[in-house]
Amino acid sequence: MNIGFLSNCLDMNLEKKIIAASELRFDDIEIFCSESKDSDLRIDKVSREYLEKIKIQLFHNNINVSSLALYRNMLSENKSEKKYIEELLYKLVDTADILGVNIVSTFIGKDVNLSTEENFDLFEDIFKPAVYYADRKNIKIAIENCSMPSWHPQGYPSTISYSPEFWDEMFKRIPSKNFGLNFDPSHLIWQQIDYLAALEKYSERIFNIHLNEIKLDKDNLKRYGIFGKQLEREHKYDFGWYNSVTIGSGDIDWRYIIKLLIELNYKGSLTIEFKDKNHKNNLSILTGLKQSKEYINNIIEGEYNNVKI
Repeated sequence: MNIGFLSNCLDMNLEKKIIAASELRFDDIEIFCSESKDSDLRIDKVSREYLEKIKIQLFHNNINVSSLALYRNMLSENKSEKKYIEELLYKLVDTADILGVNIVSTFIGKDVNLSTEENFDLFEDIFKPAVYYADRKNIKIAIENCSMPSWHPQGYPSTISYSPEFWDEMFKRIPSKNFGLNFDPSHLIWQQIDYLAALEKYSERIFNIHLNEIKLDKDNLKRYGIFGKQLEREHKYDFGWYNSVTIGSGDIDWRYIIKLLIELNYKGSLTIEFKDKNHKNNLSILTGLKQSKEYINNIIEGEYNNVKI
């Protein structure tokens, strides 16, 4: 298993992030993409010349790319926006093809004006040809399973891909083996979903894994419920009873996850999605990334040492 990180945690250009990944002895990086000037790759305007430059940079620093990520609402109720984001998904696949990356990650999202069944019809219309297009280039499409409560004013789910119930419907409608998950247990634990059972059941559909640590406050859960604060929120990420923290200092059982991944012969990447709000500058975040990597690597080495040959 490779260990990497999602690139948007650092405030520096992509070339410097690749160098930082190398200096911290990471194996790979998941590159955050969009049409925004703040993204690491502007897939709406990126040139082949720049992509070739990045390929050289990756090679010289011995860093792989685990995935190219476009985390947007693919089913947006805004028709022009939805069409534009759909076009970006194809550009994401083309960019991955040039870079030699075999996984692209995205959200599904939701049209709030449609029923769940209608949203799945729309999902099928958009994703079935996209998966076919990616499949012809030997590229997999992975869906990140966050419910995106920050998209909703009251913190309610804003995607149709956040639970095993939805995954079953996704894979029933698009059974391609090149369509799967960028699995993040942190989005399951606060929903009271058994993330270990989900990891085992859907292991063949998991192309990448996000390591995002969560600390739960069960006393506040009794006050707010799983959807979090409604009247007392200070900002859109203020859910009141769970927060992102550095890997190893929360409530996710990473040791059991690693043990299970070894038993399942998982060959994909482990991508640290660093969100600890106590780390507010590049130097501090780099320290947090290093600590997180060491914590996970120590578990991996320990579990492999426990394997009987």
